[in-house]
Amino acid sequence: MQTPNLEQLLTQTVEVVIRAGQLLIAEWARVDGPRGQGDKAAVDEETNSSYVSTCCSFFLATSGERKPDIV
Repeated sequence: MQTPNLEQLLTQTVEVVIRAGQLLIAEWARVDGPRGQGDKAAVDEETNSSYVSTCCSFFLATSGERKPDIV
């Protein structure tokens, strides 16, 4: 296993988090208000799914590992 480039991984992760924040801001700015009810919203699922898959890909690309079947 290669040692991951942590600086690159951090930079890419920060970019993903900023994008997730932008999606949340856009959701709250919708004319009809945010989608969803209570503590569940479609944007939560969208940002979480994107975050997990993208960060997993970043780590795997920098470490040389193969993608786990569960992701």
